[in-house]
Amino acid sequence: MIKLKDKRLSIRKKIAFLILCTAWLWPTSAATADAIDVVREGVIAWSKAWASQDIETYMSFYSRTFRSKGLDYNGWRAKKTSIFQKKNAVIQVEISDLWVFIEGKHAIATFVQHYQNQQIKDFGKKTLVLENSNNSWKIISEEWKPLLMPDRMPRVRADAGADIEFNNKSQSIRQDDSSRKFKDSSTQKTLVNDINFQVKDNWEGVCIVLNKFSIPRVQAFEGDKPRIEIDILEVSYWNGDSRIPVNGKRIRQIRTSLNRDLEKLRVFLDLNPAEDYIINQTYLKSDNIYCIEVR
Repeated sequence: MIKLKDKRLSIRKKIAFLILCTAWLWPTSAATADAIDVVREGVIAWSKAWASQDIETYMSFYSRTFRSKGLDYNGWRAKKTSIFQKKNAVIQVEISDLWVFIEGKHAIATFVQHYQNQQIKDFGKKTLVLENSNNSWKIISEEWKPLLMPDRMPRVRADAGADIEFNNKSQSIRQDDSSRKFKDSSTQKTLVNDINFQVKDNWEGVCIVLNKFSIPRVQAFEGDKPRIEIDILEVSYWNGDSRIPVNGKRIRQIRTSLNRDLEKLRVFLDLNPAEDYIINQTYLKSDNIYCIEVR
């Protein structure tokens, strides 16, 4: 992965520099995509082992260094063994909206989890942190948080952890100067500095420049009005344009809407209904630039 060392470059110049480096980045991006597929397949297999209550297979996905909720590997195994051994125990586990981010030997997998047994039925966001040891990804920690209502998202391929590969045509939605002042007074909130449309060869993409590391939640909708919805959380201020026509072959326009009560900025990418799509995601962590690519 190419690292940008000249901190004097503006965000736009960094994106432009990355455009020129597309040929160099391609092997890295492909390798990252392969690793992401391995992690995704492992997470799905983990959920099936959990539902089947096969303790040996289930625990094979965990590292001996695992820690969660005050439990180590042995404590977690004992807890799950006790649950699995209950008479007539039936467990249902369904996951959706699986998103994987990889950096170095660590991976973060986030997804929406539907869990149900005889006594409990819950719905929430699960985060697994995995570590690559001896070419095998093992879970070293996990966290679950309840969600109030389900997302409507069909499954979308999520490729992350690579640098950005966008080209010359661009249009932007930017905040005005007042948002910069707001940034100084609310550093704990997520600030969207720029939304940038890019085109290259047979694909189009959108880059979102943030003030800190934040993984957006992505939903894709088919039908007569296909679109991608990108939710950026903990955003309490947005003064950029609400609509920008881009007239791309695949992306027709970009729309934005801020829900102040939920502190969520939703970015809509309205798509051409005559096309089929493959969606990839990338994140330049060093500069907090998130990009989504539509092929």
